[in-house]
Amino acid sequence: MRRRILIHLALVATLLSTSMPAHAVDTSLPRDQQVAYITNTYVSRLDAEMVRLNAIKAKMASQPSLLAQYKAFLTDYTGSYNTIKDALASQSADLNTTDDFAAEEVGEFDNTVYQLEQMAAKVKSISCVKGKVSKIVLGLKPVCPKGYIKKK
Repeated sequence: MRRRILIHLALVATLLSTSMPAHAVDTSLPRDQQVAYITNTYVSRLDAEMVRLNAIKAKMASQPSLLAQYKAFLTDYTGSYNTIKDALASQSADLNTTDDFAAEEVGEFDNTVYQLEQMAAKVKSISCVKGKVSKIVLGLKPVCPKGYIKKK
């Protein structure tokens, strides 16, 4: 038990010592320049992640469990994206907080989108034939419907 705790403490210490320091928006800049910095740095990356998400949507939709994860992530993503955009549009929002929040969310979303892409890559498709009728079946372990034969 002690060994496990010591290993965990060593791992946490290593992760904390190698993590990148947080950076904040330079508050000496005018507000419009701060907003432009955050928009260029984070909003463009969030938009790129949305493109990646849309690319895997069809494969995720073929499996109910994957689709549930996709929808849950999309809800979180949309909420955070709207929070960032609203803060940038508001004249009273603290831009340092917005910068920190955006940096955290971009990192989190990048990792999650990557994981979703890996899950989507495991979805396979097969062609099944019955007479002249052909169907394409998607799934983690796709099986032809009754009466259909897998096309080679």
